[in-house]
Amino acid sequence: MSRKSPGSLIAMICLLSACGQAAAPPGPEMARLQQSVLQKQEELLQIHLDLDSAALEIAEAEQMAQSGNCSGAEFHAAESYRMLRKADDSILELGTELQALFNLDSGRSGRK
Repeated sequence: MSRKSPGSLIAMICLLSACGQAAAPPGPEMARLQQSVLQKQEELLQIHLDLDSAALEIAEAEQMAQSGNCSGAEFHAAESYRMLRKADDSILELGTELQALFNLDSGRSGRK
């Protein structure tokens, strides 16, 4: 009986393991998850834009207040507050959606 070298045995094992079944392409579940993550990314971008708009309204309110235009300052301050509340609500909603998407258990919900 002939004895094979350990190197050829290792080479044979590597060759056989390479012949195994190839990984399956992402299935419909992974495609849905990827689509959901992309949608959440778009929602985050919208929140970012809302916060930028609120910052502009705050700057406008400050400028109006410095020029003595109290009603204009009040208007822009109210707009910035409305935008900040909208962004805050969107963040809370997005967090809840992400928890559901990834089956995470949340011990709390809603705003205090």
